[in-house]
Amino acid sequence: MGHGGDSGSHQNSAEAGAFQSVHPAAPHLNSNRNFQTQIRQTYKRKPDRNSLTNTGNQVLIFAYMRSRSHRLVLRCFPELSKAQLDNYFTFAKNIKKSMLNYINISKLTDVWLTPHHENELNYRIHRTVCYHYIREKIVASILTSHKMLRKSKLLHLKARRQLLSLFENRKV
Repeated sequence: MGHGGDSGSHQNSAEAGAFQSVHPAAPHLNSNRNFQTQIRQTYKRKPDRNSLTNTGNQVLIFAYMRSRSHRLVLRCFPELSKAQLDNYFTFAKNIKKSMLNYINISKLTDVWLTPHHENELNYRIHRTVCYHYIREKIVASILTSHKMLRKSKLLHLKARRQLLSLFENRKV
């Protein structure tokens, strides 16, 4: 029989019908109608919420990455021992992980503004590092981004202003 033994009984996928597929594990994908309906679904994005999440994420990443914030922490808290410094960076990483990649104002308010007496030093360091990054560094990061569209940059700068107002209203 060779290569094309049953070629007469098999049809080309284009001849069988556009986008027709056979999925035994997912029968809902077997009809053209379901497939075309799935293509037409659109999701409304909320760019303000996304920019706040992205900006908050940048701030928290700066706070937990030793290579980025180590000198700032030592400059603001010169009395810290190596163990306290290591403890802070572990603490900051755990805060970032606890956000589960969706960051909103209420989560940041809880971390930055709610009193946490059980771990006061680490929260104070974290607030200081985050405030410094929001106030001094994030504008340059946003404006020099090659990936971000101009419209998105404006939204990210507004999100930065919103985060900065959290600190300035509370006088951290």
